[in-house]
Amino acid sequence: MAAFIYIELGLSSDYTYYKPVLAKVKKRFPHLDYLDLDAFSEEFLMAQVNQVVAAADKCAVYFNIVDTEEPLGAVLPLAEILIRRQENTQVVLQGPHTRLERLFSNRQNLNFLKNPDDSTLIAHLERFFSEVSK
Repeated sequence: MAAFIYIELGLSSDYTYYKPVLAKVKKRFPHLDYLDLDAFSEEFLMAQVNQVVAAADKCAVYFNIVDTEEPLGAVLPLAEILIRRQENTQVVLQGPHTRLERLFSNRQNLNFLKNPDDSTLIAHLERFFSEVSK
């Protein structure tokens, strides 16, 4: 199984269901399993995300940081799973978040990408998911 997880961190009152980056990734990689959550997601959804990430052969997790000071809260257990994973893992951090950057930037078991533009993101994901059957 290959998965792409989109996480939005921030207390934005302008919440929108349409996420342009997620739409582009879904269009380019229709064969992946997708989960989309935010700072207000229910606990059972976070538990499901943790299970998917733990079970996936390849997993990319995209953190869209809306609020740089947002506490990790329910995302912290996911971060712990990611830093312990031995399977292929891509972590993308879009926006500044000092704690997440410290957690992910120096891990040899993670492919870490910070603040890519859309074309760079797609290129990295193409390389990362190149061995996943379509």
